[in-house]
Amino acid sequence: MVTALKRQRKSFDFTAKRRREIVLHARHVGAMDTEDLSQWLVAWVWHNRKAKDQIWSVMEAAKRMGGKITEAEASSVTEEASICRKHLTADNLARVLGVTYAQRQHLRLTTIGSVNVKKRARKELRKRSCRLRKERMRRARGMRPQSQSLSATQPWKQLGMSRRTWERHRNRARDATLSAPSFHTLVADVPMSVVPCWVFGRRPMSENSARAA
Repeated sequence: MVTALKRQRKSFDFTAKRRREIVLHARHVGAMDTEDLSQWLVAWVWHNRKAKDQIWSVMEAAKRMGGKITEAEASSVTEEASICRKHLTADNLARVLGVTYAQRQHLRLTTIGSVNVKKRARKELRKRSCRLRKERMRRARGMRPQSQSLSATQPWKQLGMSRRTWERHRNRARDATLSAPSFHTLVADVPMSVVPCWVFGRRPMSENSARAA
């Protein structure tokens, strides 16, 4: 199991995932129809350093973003990407591309931050979402909320006793209920030939009636 997780981590390509998310956001906001289309392409080039033919790669990236550029325009993009300052952190890249938190959630982006909800706030929101999800799972399994637990309600205080005394009385009452046999159980355990007839609501037969029968 541990070896499989290590192999999965080694095979994960962060730059490839970020390139896909840049393309996804560009298509979502219609970047190719704006005057700032080069921002998405430049950011894409920042994460495509190993490309053998960068110009062709940029032209293909523009197609995936929903547009089309010439070879000269692709060359200009690669040149701009090589001389401008690179913004590689999640929130800095989000500021360059204008990614909002709503867009991040809608597109399920994980390698790009957001301009209006910073890293620390996103971490707190993830914790809250995880806590609510676990709470829903507990409710589905029939578990009571914390506000209804014994530690929260403390019923022994209303009776003026300690918790140990209250639990001792509760356990005794529960054991008595579970161990006390019911009338029908007692009757069911006795052979029918031994059970008196009045148990079933019939009057006992007289000796003469019994002989006549």
